[in-house]
Amino acid sequence: MPRRMTATKGGTHQALKNTSYESIVISWLMQDGWQVFIPILDNGHQTDILISDDGPNYHRIQLKTVEASGADHVIENRWKDSNVNVVIFFARNSNWGYVMP
Repeated sequence: MPRRMTATKGGTHQALKNTSYESIVISWLMQDGWQVFIPILDNGHQTDILISDDGPNYHRIQLKTVEASGADHVIENRWKDSNVNVVIFFARNSNWGYVMP
């Protein structure tokens, strides 16, 4: 296996980590039989993943990662007036996550 010999910038490293969580969720959804679509750019649209089970019905998913050292982390609902159907949270430095309609 090749070894990385150069440092990754902080912002780039964070973007790579966030994308890895999206890849995990995409894998889970595909294994469950969903059609999965990834927007080229979701800036301002709050949609990281778009899924469909039958073609005409689509569901928007927003993924977020947070730094949380325990299970008492407070998550604010910023999507109640949006078109997002599900928000999935992962704790980057802990062992929990939430799937919230």
